[in-house]
Order: sequence, then C-alpha cells, then structure tokens
Amino acid sequence: MSVTAIRLDRLGKRYGRLPALRDVSLDVPVGDVFGFLGLNGAGKTTTIRILLDLVRPTTGRATVFDRDCQTQGLAVRAQLGYLPGEPGFYGDTAGEATLDLLGRLSAHRIDPAWRRTLLDRLEFATSDLRRPVREYSTGMKRKLGIVQAFQADAPLLVLDEPTEGLDPLMQEAFYELLGEVRRRGRTVFMSSHVVPEVERVCDRLALLREGRLALISTIEELRSLAGRRVRASFAADVDPPAAWPPDCEARPRIDRFLRVARRGEATCRPRRADASPRRRAAQVLRRAVMMSACGPSEAPGSPTRQPRWGGPPEGTAAKRRRRVRASGGSLEPAWGWGPARVRNVPREQ
Repeated sequence: MSVTAIRLDRLGKRYGRLPALRDVSLDVPVGDVFGFLGLNGAGKTTTIRILLDLVRPTTGRATVFDRDCQTQGLAVRAQLGYLPGEPGFYGDTAGEATLDLLGRLSAHRIDPAWRRTLLDRLEFATSDLRRPVREYSTGMKRKLGIVQAFQADAPLLVLDEPTEGLDPLMQEAFYELLGEVRRRGRTVFMSSHVVPEVERVCDRLALLREGRLALISTIEELRSLAGRRVRASFAADVDPPAAWPPDCEARPRIDRFLRVARRGEATCRPRRADASPRRRAAQVLRRAVMMSACGPSEAPGSPTRQPRWGGPPEGTAAKRRRRVRASGGSLEPAWGWGPARVRNVPREQ
C-alpha cells in the first residue's frame, strides 16, 4: 500500500464565477490523524466531496492510496468510511436497520464485536437502536453517523466536522475513539473549525482560507507560532524603563497591550487587533446597567438627550414614552438598547 493516503495536486473548483478551491496541494501520510481547518465556506466540504467523487474538480487531481478519485471512484469509496456534515438517514428506518443497510453497502466485513464496542463507547442503548431515526435528536443522529463511519474499520476515515452537535461527554468518548483507531494504524482526515480540538487529536493540520491553502504544519509548529505572555518579577521596586519595545505600550491598568504593577511586576501581552468578544460583551452589559441605574446624564460617556430606558435618542420610542407618561401609563425597563415594554397604557380615544 502507498505511504500516502491522500494526495491533492493543484486542486481547484469553481461554481460559475465563484471559486471554491484555488490551487490546493497537500499530502496526508498513512497512519496520520490530519486536521483540515477553516471557517465556514472556506472549502473544506468541497474538498471532501471531491475525494468521494461526489463533485468533480475544475482543475487539478485528487488521489486516495494512489487511486484517482474520478476515474476509480468506486475503488476509492471502498477504502474509506465517511461521516458527512449533515447525515441524510431515512427517517422511518430504525437505527439498527440503518447500520445494517450501510454495512452491507461497504466493501469490508462488519465485525459485530467492533460495532458493539462503538455503540458502548457512544452510550447507544438497544432500545435507542430500535427507534426510528426521525425520533433521534441531533446529537443521537451524529452518534449514529460516527458508528456507521467506523464500523467497517476502513483504512481511511473522512470525517466532516464530527463533533458538531455532541455534548462534552460524547466529545471525550469520540476523542478516545480516535486514539483507538490511530493505534490500529488507520488514517483519519477530519475537517473542523475548532483549533483546540485539532490540537488535541491531530498530528498535522492544514488551514484553508477562502479556498486557498494558508498553512500546513505539525501541532508543535503551530503552538510555536502562537502568541505568548511574558511576566517579569523583581525582588524590589524598580522604575519603569524609559522606552518600551515597539510592539508594547505601557498602561496603568489591565489592558490588551500591557499591564504594569507598581510593586515590581510587569506583564507584557502581544498586541491584538481588537478586544475579545467577551470583553466587548462585558462593556455593553456594564453600560446597560449604568444607564438603567443612574440615568443618561450621570452615566459616563452617554450621549445627550438619551432616554432613561434605552432606545434611539429622541426618536419614535422616546416620543411614545413621553406620551405614555403623560396619559398615566407605566413603563417597565428593558435591558440594553431595545425598546421598553409598556404596561397599563390607556387606549387612545
């Protein structure tokens, strides 16, 4: 068998004028767990469909175990187990019957003991297997898809975002399952957009951005590229330096650039283009609480003539509030900047 499980050679795909893949080339060695990273719409699923000969490439060539994915598509599909991003199981068929049907379509013999091991790992009860698939939750359908992809023990596993919809306990069980198939010498090609997940289970990864291959590296090389926090502690108080490095900026409080404590401690953080989403959400929440508690005139940085309970300044909502107060109605405050809810509003004559 070839030492290369998957080979993409200048692969390209266009949908009309829209380029989905642009000159993608990579090799996946046999026995590796390979992560295929990228945002939604980067081209991960298109690449997987080309490997399965479900989509034909515009340019380039894809091979699996030295077999061309287009001219020898049937032989290629016989060598892999596939988990689609959105499994399309028959809703009226029971889970066990679905596994039996897909097992008979496989070129490999299904080992009942191995299937039982998979079901136990993913906590599939016998009663669940007898229920029709339409009664399954999203997580249970994902677990059924994992079992059908792994049950044939194929030499190559192609998984499209396999942990999507799984709870944390089932994610842990899936990671253990990946370690088991790695020890059995199988090759895994999995797409994901979660970097910590890929760092945990993969040997190498490729980063796809807007259809182009932006990075191919091992996990160790990826960690070396990440930003680092450096903290220097001194035995006694020291004066700050006259000038800081060009990529740092001194601030007297916690900030996204640099924190300097007066008792001989300095923490330098790498620059970031913007604050984190959690910090932005905290700022919005603090401002909403201040506006609700002290009013617009007392809240720092608040715009002039801002209504007390949020809403556009002097807009339709503000006029409606004044009309409600004048007619004897009451207002219930609403958090944030949305319109307030009105109670006991007299009907206009």
